[in-house]
Amino acid sequence: MNNNIFDEDIYCSYIIKGDLLGAIYYVKQFSEQTGLYQRYMTVFDKEQYLTYEIGEPLNTFLYAYQQYYRDVFFLRLDRVVAADKLRARLAALLHITDVNISLDDIEQEAIAGEFLRRGFYFLGGKTGGYYGPYVWKSMEKRTYEVELPDRTQPYAVKLLDGFIMRSWLDYLSFGRVNTGGWTDTDGIINCVKSAYDFDSEHFRVSLLKHEAQHACDLVL
Repeated sequence: MNNNIFDEDIYCSYIIKGDLLGAIYYVKQFSEQTGLYQRYMTVFDKEQYLTYEIGEPLNTFLYAYQQYYRDVFFLRLDRVVAADKLRARLAALLHITDVNISLDDIEQEAIAGEFLRRGFYFLGGKTGGYYGPYVWKSMEKRTYEVELPDRTQPYAVKLLDGFIMRSWLDYLSFGRVNTGGWTDTDGIINCVKSAYDFDSEHFRVSLLKHEAQHACDLVL
């Protein structure tokens, strides 16, 4: 029973779990969400993938990631199998013949450079167990004093802007669910600039304090 009321939190919970089919089934029950349901069918069932304003060959790389999203979330292929298919697609696009090269190495050693040469930043790897890149246009570095339980300490923060892709959560939800920030292994906090009011408690607590604690944990 759906009580005839679309609940955004229920919808988001499906997305966060990576249960795309559950999210689509839930959306389908509500007539006011017909547009969203049809959008899912267009992208994932008919494979009419999104085109981004970044030109070629960058769109071709992101097309491969969109195929991966369909494989792992819509067709529910095994994660390892889906990742290997993505690795093979990217290797073919880059004319890489080394069959032993890993997907992570392809991203770090080749894909990131392709984006950087064309004026974009690229961050690969996994978020929540699934591959999905972050691609953005500009970056500004600032330092903030962050109050922690035992001390106040300066932290470097990268403000990232002009996003093209924000990994799989954003893609599966068409922008409704996404990540606002994360911490690099070097302890630098990354912030999606459009996600925060920098004078807000949300920014100071949800991002700075939360991610600063992660940064502390990384160096312990």
